[in-house]
Amino acid sequence: MKIIIALFILLLSQLTLAHTQSVAKIQLFVNEQESQLEWQVALIDLNKVIALDLNADGAITQSEFQASLTAIKKLTQESVSLSNKEDTCALDIKDIDLNSRAQTVFAVIKASTDCSQINELHYHFLKDIDSLHLALTKVFINDTENTHVLSAKEPTIPLQNASNASTSFIYQGIIHILIGADHLLFLMTLLLPLFLTRSHAKIKTIASYTITFTIAHSITLLITALNWISLPSHLVEACIAATVAIGAWFSVRPQSRPVPLALIFAIGLIHGMGFASVFGELISGQALISQVLFFNLGVELGQLGFVACAGAILWLASQLKARVVLLALAYAILIIATLWTVERLLQQSWMPF
Repeated sequence: MKIIIALFILLLSQLTLAHTQSVAKIQLFVNEQESQLEWQVALIDLNKVIALDLNADGAITQSEFQASLTAIKKLTQESVSLSNKEDTCALDIKDIDLNSRAQTVFAVIKASTDCSQINELHYHFLKDIDSLHLALTKVFINDTENTHVLSAKEPTIPLQNASNASTSFIYQGIIHILIGADHLLFLMTLLLPLFLTRSHAKIKTIASYTITFTIAHSITLLITALNWISLPSHLVEACIAATVAIGAWFSVRPQSRPVPLALIFAIGLIHGMGFASVFGELISGQALISQVLFFNLGVELGQLGFVACAGAILWLASQLKARVVLLALAYAILIIATLWTVERLLQQSWMPF
């Protein structure tokens, strides 16, 4: 019993490390005479490196932003760079402005270089502070558009032989599911009723759950990328939290039963909009379908890894007759998800994860 409790504590402690992924955006237009670069980065991320909030009141004003322009220029040249076979190309900062998107304020930094034969783009922002930070990058060369994901793991991309980096989308799909505490807890609620009851064919049932959930979130990720639907992010996140509470309720009610496949499909549609919150703007263009497939392959691999680990722990708990521990876990998830729902509807930040 002590081993089971220790394993659950370890599993839940990993969930507390999950957080919303920090994402920037880069567009690079490569020309022989002069190349143009635009970097969009959230002010809250800049504030991790530069003290933008000068009076420490929790808000960054326009005047505080203007007072930090010199520091922002220097940080840009340190964080984003271009190079050719001979040397690093100097970036000339042309303009720095503010833009608001999805309730987040971004600094929009425009730069250029007259360096010829650029062959690499390098990105080092937040590499020592947030290893999960990434930059969704589009490179335009000779009327060809290529999509990439820059991160601490992959800080450099080649430009002259650029191609759509499928491995980056697979990797980011894995990361995105594994840092999403709400997505993981929902998967846990799908598993719990199977081990709280004497359900047979558990592996078959788990496989059907995972496939149904994946198909559903793939649909909404794709149609969101096509801009067919667009909902306020805080409402989407609140709905996701509510789905976790619904899943937990199926475990704690007197006659615990598995979640119906139709409901899992509907919930998967909601979670897909959450996945699209990070990659909706990046997944576009001619390679849209392949990008969705590669990203979802990563999500599926991450899901399978989590389901395998969580399923093994739940199976062990069921074999040791630790039903009270499983019920305690279900109630804990129900409470957490309910608090998440209220928090997100009110656009507050009370929870540590």
